[in-house]
Formats: sequence, C-alpha cells, structure tokens
Amino acid sequence: MRHFTVHGDRIAVSFHDVEREILTGFFGQVRAILHERAAETGQSGAYAESGDDEEALFASLESQSRPLPPPDDPAIARLLPSGRRDDGPAAGESAIEFRRLTESDLRGGKVRDAERSEALIESGGELDLEDATALLRAINDVRLSLGARLAVEEDTPYPHKIRTEHDQALAIYFWTGGVQEELLEALLEIDEDV
Repeated sequence: MRHFTVHGDRIAVSFHDVEREILTGFFGQVRAILHERAAETGQSGAYAESGDDEEALFASLESQSRPLPPPDDPAIARLLPSGRRDDGPAAGESAIEFRRLTESDLRGGKVRDAERSEALIESGGELDLEDATALLRAINDVRLSLGARLAVEEDTPYPHKIRTEHDQALAIYFWTGGVQEELLEALLEIDEDV
C-alpha cells in the first residue's frame, strides 16, 4: 500500500488505522521525552507568554543562562545532538555553551513538528509542501529516538520473526524508514513538477 500519492503540488495521505495509531503514538513519545528534557533542564516554559509577569520572565532568563550539559538518555542525545562530536569532558565549555544557546530552539521545533504531524496523520487528507516537510522531520525524529533506544547500527538486520518486544520495535523502526523514503520520493516528485 502506498501511503503518499502526489496530486499536483499536494500529497494525499493514506494510512490504515493501525499504522496511523503507531505513527501518532511515536510522535507523542518523541514529544514526551523532549518535554521531559525541558523540565529536567529547567526550560519548560516557566515565563508568561504575554511578558507581563516580570518574575516569571526573570526566572526564564535565569534558567536559559545556566550551563546545559548533554543529556544522559541516548534517545534525547540523538534528537538534540551536541555541536561537537567529542561531547565528553575534552569538549570543554564550548559544547556546553553551544547547547545552552541552541537546544531550546531545536527542542521547540521538534515538538512543533511532532504535534503538527500527529494532527496531519490523524486527519488524513492532503499535505502541502510545508506540511510534508514537517512530517518528514517528525518521522526522522521517531527513527532517531527508536534507533538510539534499540542501539541500531548500520548492519542491524530486519527481524524476520517477531518474537520479542525488541523485534517488534525494530520492525517498526524499519517500517518508518520505508514511510520516510516514500514521503521523500513524493516530495522529490513535486519538486520535479514545479
């Protein structure tokens, strides 16, 4: 079954109920671990949106100025990578400072992509270019977090028999890769027609 079909400059979406449930469930899990990281770092949106609450605004600015060490959870570390490959003690203050300056925006973008994608998959219908790009990023985030939790490597084989929860999660990892590739092909088809 094809999940994405190009119609002019739009992409029609079609998922079975079970597939829709799997995808939206994983978008929710990505959102949840990103919210946990925000709470863990003290950046969970403590300030008032209107900016009228000076105390909350100062608390937010103070939390944003604190050093931000890399996450311990491998899934979060994969979703919110360091600015340097050598994230250990040798990386020094520059990696921590880079993370402090960039992580909140990166995390917020990923949460928005997951929320938007969940709504898009639940509603079905058609995607414009912006929707499809957000969905592509959200599926990639699902794969990054799943791959990190499952310790997937380049030569990890597809499980031909589903005997354990690990096998099931690994099968979902590979399935989302196929969905991601199909969406990318649809996006490229639109690009060629434009």
